Amino acid sequence: MTRARRVRLWTAALSCVVAGSLGGVGCKSTPDTGKDHVDGSACVLQGSFHGACGGTVSATGATPWGAFAASDIHVALSSTCGAAGVERYLGYLEIAYGGAGDFVRLTLPPPGDGGAAGLLGSHAVSVTIVAPSVCVTTTTSGVVDVTAGDDPATAFAAQSGTVTGTFQLGNDGFSVSGSFASPYCRFYDCPGSI
Repeated sequence: MTRARRVRLWTAALSCVVAGSLGGVGCKSTPDTGKDHVDGSACVLQGSFHGACGGTVSATGATPWGAFAASDIHVALSSTCGAAGVERYLGYLEIAYGGAGDFVRLTLPPPGDGGAAGLLGSHAVSVTIVAPSVCVTTTTSGVVDVTAGDDPATAFAAQSGTVTGTFQLGNDGFSVSGSFASPYCRFYDCPGSI
């Protein structure tokens, strides 16, 4: 790693610390070099890509630290449980990119109205990026547009189904867009934590 890159990463980290102490939001990265850690310690990140299960994803673009080229996708259904009953919904998409286990997780909120009506259409999502290749974990926001998919409740009961759509990340230095078609890979039942 070059000295200039090391200075940029540490400057970004310091900026996040200062912004956080002043009440700043959206700056949750922990940049580090992983292979050339300044203090000699190892890069430790939480989370890993759950693994592909037969879907396809095509996406390209840029992250603050380099190119983005999607390679695999993992899609999960989740559940909310309450007095009104159980609601099944599209919980998250994980998209692997680059190397060294880098992935993004696009988490959808429970739709509130259930069924296919809650599945189809555009959804604002929270995004977590885990990039061991540069020892960074950060968050941003994005959009997932579901164009087709099996009703989450029906798919959950059958433990089978598919979903198709597009996604975009266009904030906080990310410029990524792509499309996906995947079977549901994982089914989270109550309590539904993902």
